[in-house]
Amino acid sequence: MQQLSVTKVWNSENLQDAMPSTAFARDQGLLRGWGVFETMLAVGSEVPLWSRHWARLQRGAQQLEIPLLPELVFRQALQQTLAVAATTLPKIRTAANCYRVRLTVTAGDGDLWMLPGETPMCVLSASSCAAPLPLSEQSGLSLLTYPQPFFALPILQGCKHTSYLPWLMAARYARHHGCDDAGLLDPTGNLIETSHRNLFVWRDEQLWTPPLSSGCLPGIMRGLLLECADRLGIRVCEQPLTLVDAMGAQHIFLTSAVSVCQAVKKWDEQSFPTSAWPQALQDLEQELRRVLDVVPFG
Repeated sequence: MQQLSVTKVWNSENLQDAMPSTAFARDQGLLRGWGVFETMLAVGSEVPLWSRHWARLQRGAQQLEIPLLPELVFRQALQQTLAVAATTLPKIRTAANCYRVRLTVTAGDGDLWMLPGETPMCVLSASSCAAPLPLSEQSGLSLLTYPQPFFALPILQGCKHTSYLPWLMAARYARHHGCDDAGLLDPTGNLIETSHRNLFVWRDEQLWTPPLSSGCLPGIMRGLLLECADRLGIRVCEQPLTLVDAMGAQHIFLTSAVSVCQAVKKWDEQSFPTSAWPQALQDLEQELRRVLDVVPFG
């Protein structure tokens, strides 16, 4: 059977293939969902946006009072894992040599249920993935609106934490109804994000996206897109958006660290074009891909 992913577990001393059974049984991440994680795009042996992921991981760990190992430990573990992946995993569109990497850090083996361990438990996995397709080459995603309101607890807002069940259930709801993702609304009816992507709407010759105050995750690609748009002189309005606002859009796309930009072709009963993208969005996507150093257009 072909190997599909590489998974490594480590502490401050070494990298290994499995978590010690005693530590696994007492791990605060497993028992209580006490942990943070990052999902990253690796191109070859590098993670182009590592510094941004590391900064967010640090903020989340501090927010949840999880002690972190030095950055060098993470970088060395990442490089070793990608080296193993390069020699053992099947390639998909080998010209790009891309991997989906997930780094999870839990509060470790604590003696009491409310205390983190002295050393966090760290798990790193890598799997081959296709190079992100340009918007113009995508067939588009189907969304539906999740019927239950969402809200982020203040203590968890802005943190990419492993207590992810509400978002997982929204994603499963979408799949059960034949869709790719679910749009999430807060109790007042304003859009937040989707179950695992940030949301951008093109209407009135500019981009719109929910503000961080909505409770959406400060996505790595979201942040990079805002910076690129500013450099290119493309106006982005970060303000509350309703479902009605989204339905009046000319184009909708989602962002994530691994897929970059993903076109939306349908949301509930409303269809959106996945071709004839405005030149401003083409320039913006080109700049994103340049920063990521993935397969160029054409």
